[in-house]
Amino acid sequence: MRREPLGRRLITCLIVALTIMGLSCIHVSAVLLKLGAKGPLVYQAQDWLYILDYLKVVPDGNFGPVTEGAVKSFQEDTGL
Repeated sequence: MRREPLGRRLITCLIVALTIMGLSCIHVSAVLLKLGAKGPLVYQAQDWLYILDYLKVVPDGNFGPVTEGAVKSFQEDTGL
């Protein structure tokens, strides 16, 4: 049995890894965060809003009225 060169196997592995990473990003972007949502995705969104100075409280992973206001301000400022 003939083995493929290491470089070719490495490129194949990289293509597979990048494809999987790309598909996981598509799935994450389809998640809808709304009032009452909780969890790590809410925390991550809050963290970005906090870093960008839209959220004035420490992120806690709970999508409440303060987070909703920060999201709306961000959306207005960015034309979303």
